[in-house]
Amino acid sequence: MSGELESAALWKPSKKQMFKSDLPWQPVTLFYQERQDDTLMLIWNMCPRYTQLRSSANDLQEVRKLHEDSKQLFAELSNFTGMPITTVDDVSSLYATLSAEEHMNLTLPEWIKNYYPDKLISFTLFELQLNTYRDDFRRLKGGPMLKKFTNDMLAKRRGTLQPKERKMFMYIGHDSTIVTLLDTMHIWHNQMPYYNIMTMIELHEDEGEWNIQIFLRNTTAHDPYPMKIPGCDIICPLDKFMEIMKPVIPDNWEEECKVNNNYTTPSPPPP
Repeated sequence: MSGELESAALWKPSKKQMFKSDLPWQPVTLFYQERQDDTLMLIWNMCPRYTQLRSSANDLQEVRKLHEDSKQLFAELSNFTGMPITTVDDVSSLYATLSAEEHMNLTLPEWIKNYYPDKLISFTLFELQLNTYRDDFRRLKGGPMLKKFTNDMLAKRRGTLQPKERKMFMYIGHDSTIVTLLDTMHIWHNQMPYYNIMTMIELHEDEGEWNIQIFLRNTTAHDPYPMKIPGCDIICPLDKFMEIMKPVIPDNWEEECKVNNNYTTPSPPPP
């Protein structure tokens, strides 16, 4: 839906293209990968090694401690919802559902006032952190998207990007996919991602020098603001950016994703 809305705003039809006088809209082709084939954003089914890492996150010592300390809260939420709430993933999923219902102006149950949003936010943020818990997580989860746009930028600098007049790539994802990309670049500061969150990664040429600038808009109430890559300036030279990002850009993602042939991919956590 986000892609369709943005396409409608970007490519308004001429008078000749309009087929309904009060609808300034024309069909625009959007390309997508089905979830089981996704190699850029969710990547769950296409990267078994990442699936192993993320599935084992609940065995991490700090996660086990959080689960142990939160047993009473989990029991209360399970009782009210009628669903088993036993992990931070479960709480994050509940938060996402309640947030969506609230934004659709649906009436939330009375009991939820004692829990939502304050008691659930920290679990949701923690769950987002687990997706990119360490650099090996980041390399497999956020690395493919990072590699895609850096390769496109290098091609633009070489003059080999096709079509030659291309000005922009636009990717439509989820709040968690944007957090994954930002945290892979070490510029997510544990802020809650809201609806309409957007990041812009810009390539600039200035007198033969190429640089990257990154902006984040996490709310429609404020303009996008610049993000500073650790070890670089807000205006970051492309070559320096590539050097900084090298540890989290996979050389051969398909090979790095391989595991034992007997491995069965479990169900994914919330997107």
